[in-house]
Amino acid sequence: MNKTKQSHKAIFNFIANANVYLKMHTEETKLKYAIERTGESVNKAVQAYQLGLKDLKLEHALSEANGKVPFTTNEQGEREYEYTKEGLKALDKAIENLFNEEVEIEVYYATELPETLDESFKQVFKGFVIE
Repeated sequence: MNKTKQSHKAIFNFIANANVYLKMHTEETKLKYAIERTGESVNKAVQAYQLGLKDLKLEHALSEANGKVPFTTNEQGEREYEYTKEGLKALDKAIENLFNEEVEIEVYYATELPETLDESFKQVFKGFVIE
């Protein structure tokens, strides 16, 4: 395993494309193995992103004079907060910064690539499973 830094944006793009690739190519290859190994690490990064997102939503939420933060709970059990106009703008900017923030992940580079690997996958997989 190797360590590298990738943005959350790049991680989500990798995950989406890796899922498409794995559905299209079910045969056992060194690339498939690398994707699965790297997937474990990127899933941890996604969990950290989701926790960060949750913290940002609370941090920028409207609070009452006594410090309480009113919220409702939606059907999925997630808290929904209210925001001022300024709070919402600040939240949007903070989410954008979090999305573009680079985090360290462990990646596993494939030692061999399928000859038929599409160029679009190569671009997305570079830095994750292609060195």
